[in-house]
Amino acid sequence: MKAPAEATWAELARAVGSIAQDASDNTSARQKWKWMAMCIVVALVCISWIGWYATGPTPDTRQAMALDMAKPRTRKQQLHGPTRQKGRWLMAYRFAQSGELQRLARCQGKGWVVQNGNCYVHSVPNEGIYGWSLPQTR
Repeated sequence: MKAPAEATWAELARAVGSIAQDASDNTSARQKWKWMAMCIVVALVCISWIGWYATGPTPDTRQAMALDMAKPRTRKQQLHGPTRQKGRWLMAYRFAQSGELQRLARCQGKGWVVQNGNCYVHSVPNEGIYGWSLPQTR
């Protein structure tokens, strides 16, 4: 009776071993395909990034894009933008023509003192502080 029982156990052991081998083969094949797919995805992402970086915006095109973004978008901005810009330039031009810009640059106004390379405003005795009025902003 021992012989048939041993034969059955041996047959069962071979069957279990065969099933275990098949399961491990299937698992390793799946793992291999997963790794291959992940490597392909990573390689494609790297190649895409290199391509984008190599053909992406240059400093000149970035500057052009920034200038395009600075353009007025609405009708109101289109109408009032140049007027405001022209007004600013005109105000700066008049400031320079009056000679006040030179006084400001050289710190030569009344009550202005140069200390350590910086221009400071001090009050003049019995006269107050000299300066100018700024235009009101909206």
